[in-house]
Amino acid sequence: MSGPAERDTPAAAAAGLFVHIKKTAGISIRESLEESEAVVCDYGAGGPKTSPVIKQYKYDSQDPYRVRQYVRAKRAWMVGHFPLLEYADLVDCRRIFTFVREPVRRMVSHFNHAKLYINPDWELEPFLLQKTHRNEQARKLGSLPLGCIGCVGVTEKIGESLQLINAQLGTRLQTRHANINPLKALPTDELSDDIRELIRENNRKDIALYQRALALHEQRFDHFSRGLPWCHGYYRLGEEGRLSGIAYFADSDESVELQVQRNGVTQQSLVANRFYNQHVKFRFPRERYVAFETTLPDGDGDAEIVVAQTGQTLLRD
Repeated sequence: MSGPAERDTPAAAAAGLFVHIKKTAGISIRESLEESEAVVCDYGAGGPKTSPVIKQYKYDSQDPYRVRQYVRAKRAWMVGHFPLLEYADLVDCRRIFTFVREPVRRMVSHFNHAKLYINPDWELEPFLLQKTHRNEQARKLGSLPLGCIGCVGVTEKIGESLQLINAQLGTRLQTRHANINPLKALPTDELSDDIRELIRENNRKDIALYQRALALHEQRFDHFSRGLPWCHGYYRLGEEGRLSGIAYFADSDESVELQVQRNGVTQQSLVANRFYNQHVKFRFPRERYVAFETTLPDGDGDAEIVVAQTGQTLLRD
């Protein structure tokens, strides 16, 4: 196989990144993406959908830089069952998207798929308790607060999610059905209360992540429906009232003005224009000048961080 078609430059970037989490409708999304975009896939060394260039440069010669050269030169989308951090340096973080799904339904769907296509001898409880099957969504996405990712789709709200993704990323993704298992070994509606509790107990991180993704989706779709710009970011409240976070707009590099509010009254005004030195593998806009920091005099955790330009409330990480 020949090498990259073009020399990589600092300004070069892939078209985007799709972190495909298993059993979240990802196959139909990938197939829709492939209809109009160049796509490079990484589904593991033995994955039948893994692109030849990935097999050669990542798994055979173990040369990750060549992978990045190739994907950027092709202006391709990078898609697959990899952790977000794996290819985070390929794109501006606003051009990353993924889908998450309600954890109980996703786990049951994963079990049914594995039993039909991988190991017909799987029993439910051993499958659920296997470490590699637990908190898979959080393990794939846990390297960056959800509010910083370009788009976090929700499988149960796939129509609305695709509207948001297409609007931000210029894609033409459509709802379709693919990889549906017609021979389900275990329908979700037949789960016992004990099994549901077992899934919840062993997937607490996934449940927390899903609830955050759902809250983020509802807030974002409301802004989208009203024609308001979206602001990515998060904030944290540390010891002695130390408040810190980042904020940047989805569709511009204008600096974000923020208000620290309590009971609707503005206590402080901030601008997200400081250098951000965390999450070093990710490519943030404004050359990383997206951070803000202050101290709340009384350390009150009830304060809200509001985007002055739109009234959007940032979610606390």
